[in-house]
Amino acid sequence: MDLSYGYANARIKAMESQLLKQEQFREISVVGTLPEVIALLQETGYKNDLVEASKKYADIRIILNGLQTNFSSTLKKLSRVMPPKADKLFEIAAAELYVQDVKTVVSKKLLGQEVTEAELNMASEKTQKTVRKLIAASTPEDVLEALRGTDCAQAVSRLEKEGNAKDLRKLLDAIDACFYERLCKLSKDPSLEKNTRAFLSDRLQRINALMVLRLKQHASNDEIRERLLPAPSPLVEKLIEAKDMDEAVLLLGLPEQVMQQYAKSRALSTIELGLERKFMQGILKKFKASVLSFGVVLGFIYLKQAEVDTIKRIALGKYFGIEEEMKQHIYLVT
Repeated sequence: MDLSYGYANARIKAMESQLLKQEQFREISVVGTLPEVIALLQETGYKNDLVEASKKYADIRIILNGLQTNFSSTLKKLSRVMPPKADKLFEIAAAELYVQDVKTVVSKKLLGQEVTEAELNMASEKTQKTVRKLIAASTPEDVLEALRGTDCAQAVSRLEKEGNAKDLRKLLDAIDACFYERLCKLSKDPSLEKNTRAFLSDRLQRINALMVLRLKQHASNDEIRERLLPAPSPLVEKLIEAKDMDEAVLLLGLPEQVMQQYAKSRALSTIELGLERKFMQGILKKFKASVLSFGVVLGFIYLKQAEVDTIKRIALGKYFGIEEEMKQHIYLVT
């Protein structure tokens, strides 16, 4: 244990107590309209952000912008309570949110769709400037220029060395590869506390497990191994060696309800959601056990993001009239 995390630990545990409870999620889920969702959220820590958002936006945008603002301000609070020695680790944790924003913007540009800030994490003032440049970019060259000198600069260099400077699809792959290489390296750092490394290792194992499942029916075992992140895991190796998809899915140890749903639908998305739920349940357990270490910071970021994502899913389901379809993508963490 590191006593320099004492103040951060106390503040974060207090912030954790303000996360929505299961009953609050149920109330939000069962109401019929977006105004009712907003009214319920205004009884929580999201109140001030939703009130401010309502001055500029309407309908679903009130919720999306309010959630984004709240999440961004939460990260700022975290950055202020941590000891200086944790700055580098926090930058890497926040970088994942930045990478998500970059990929969202680039993907929407590839699809010819408009992107708004309300859809993004906008995790810090530093990254907001870059993301806004990306939104304004009109050509592949503009996109690459906006990313130079940022956390995605290595991906840009890799793309140019490979002669794919104008291929934004390749850029998405390069961004993922560079970021996860950083996480893999960090997960093996012996100077980090056990739970912090466990958070990262679990995250990487879930990514590799999903990769195996997606490739299982279309690629050889050697081809699958070539695509995986350099994060060895006995479970992932067993998934690769499984004789077929059904045997692989059984190895995941998912709840019976998930297995029954999969048996009916044969949809990989059912397994993906089951793994996501299992991952977040593990995060919650480790978070409660993480004391006086960076693990309490990383765990809280994952829990807060899961809360925001769940609220978004509920609200979007009501807005687009696909509430029943979205229910299978909603899970409760706390």
